[in-house]
Amino acid sequence: MTDLAISTHALTKTYGRLVAVNNLNLQVAAGEVFGFLGPNGAGKSTTLRMLLTLISPTQGEIVVFGKNLWKYRNEILRQVGSIIEKPDFYLYLSAYDNLKIQAQMCGIHPTRKQLEAMFELVGLSGREHDKVKTYSHGMKQRLGLAQALIHNPKLIILDEPTTGLDPQGIIDLRSLILRMKNEKGITVLLSSHILSEIELIADSMAILSSGKVMVQGRVRDLLNPEDMVVAVEPCDTYTCLAALQNSMWSTRITSVTETAVMMRMSKGQLPELNRYLAENRVAMYGISFKRALEDYFLKLTASGNA
Repeated sequence: MTDLAISTHALTKTYGRLVAVNNLNLQVAAGEVFGFLGPNGAGKSTTLRMLLTLISPTQGEIVVFGKNLWKYRNEILRQVGSIIEKPDFYLYLSAYDNLKIQAQMCGIHPTRKQLEAMFELVGLSGREHDKVKTYSHGMKQRLGLAQALIHNPKLIILDEPTTGLDPQGIIDLRSLILRMKNEKGITVLLSSHILSEIELIADSMAILSSGKVMVQGRVRDLLNPEDMVVAVEPCDTYTCLAALQNSMWSTRITSVTETAVMMRMSKGQLPELNRYLAENRVAMYGISFKRALEDYFLKLTASGNA
């Protein structure tokens, strides 16, 4: 059985009548990147704050590295690094001095060589002696990761770390997260509201909505290209529907709107469907498709939770 870095059992957080997190059961395997997905307001940040003991749960249990978080709080948190919202720094000090102070606050006294190695890891080598006030947003995110890593944690928790980054900054951060996992064996719990971001980096993921886990599993299984939602957009919906209902494709129809016939099939069946419609002279504006989970997630983020 895979060792678990994090597991929660019936984790719940309420604020009066508002249920922010509802009976949450998560399992994060050690040494993996775990994507924590959901629209804004789904309860992701509340969950992460409970994992870091910044707020206490209303009920339920959190187990980290096989131990109860609240019973062994100090021992566990010494093995955890995090960035929640945005990292804070002494802007008029250098990045080097900021990192040194952070290390001392964690009770460690790294050598100059160790600090320089950390700046090399996060891609700030050569800029470590510049004042933080001169740093771009992306550079501050890198320095925040250095602060989170300085005490050699076994677990890193990141809350929307790509917010405000430009495309190159996102790519660089993604590469750094993978290095932390592959070179140091660090477990990374990464929250985001962008499915495509998680798909590129995570081993497993969970989708949260209204404080509940709606989907959880391995990314490669959940984002299966053999399970596609297909939208056929015909010039005449009635003609298209008539052609499909008299064929093997009738069982693939899931719904019909004024402008589209929605279907469910594997990606490999798309050329055959296209050929069938062409042979039956069904004029179309086009055929679009999304993986089933992707379609579900887009509908979720377009709901009242977004």
